[in-house]
This record gives sequence, C-alpha cells and structure tokens, in this order.
Amino acid sequence: KKNNHWYLSEASRKITSSYGMIRDFLSDFWGENGLQGSFEIQCASPKSSPKINTQANGEFVDPYFSTLPPSVRHLCFSIDNVYNSWACESIKPHALTPVLSFVQINAD
Repeated sequence: KKNNHWYLSEASRKITSSYGMIRDFLSDFWGENGLQGSFEIQCASPKSSPKINTQANGEFVDPYFSTLPPSVRHLCFSIDNVYNSWACESIKPHALTPVLSFVQINAD
C-alpha cells in the first residue's frame, strides 16, 4: 500500500545471478492444477537469517539491497525442496513493484 492505494504485482519467475539462471523457479511446485507439494515462503533478512544468507552461497543481485541494515526483511520464495535455495524480492524506496534482491542457489 502506498499513498492510500494498493498495488498488486506478480513475482518474476526468472532468476539470474552469478551462479546461473532459472527460467521459472516455481516449476517444481506448479502443475496443471496450480500449486502442488509443499512450498515455503519466508520474510527474512539475508544479513541475519541462519538459513538465507551469503555464507550459504547467497548473493545480493542488486547493489542497493546489500547496503541496507540487517533489520530489513525480504520476501523469500523457496526454489526447490531438496536444496537450501531461495529467491528473495524487496521494494526500493518510491517504487511500486518489488524486484529480485537476493538469490541463493545450491545444487549438486
């Protein structure tokens, strides 16, 4: 909500980072009948979360978000059920829609 107006936006399913690219991070969870299986969403700070952080192979994909204090939380979506992989979004000041802010991609 901004200036007494609600804005609805859809999270981008495409993720790009120095570790690679994922065209649709929901592909493991979304089927013909919608959401299938367990899907985790967390409101977390990549600077202070024990699960979502730079020590767990994560990186800020926009330099602006790396300058924010640890108290700032991001909306983080699980990328897969097996690995500790996440796509996080946040909103910059004066923006109306969230953007990809932090990515943590782990795999064998």
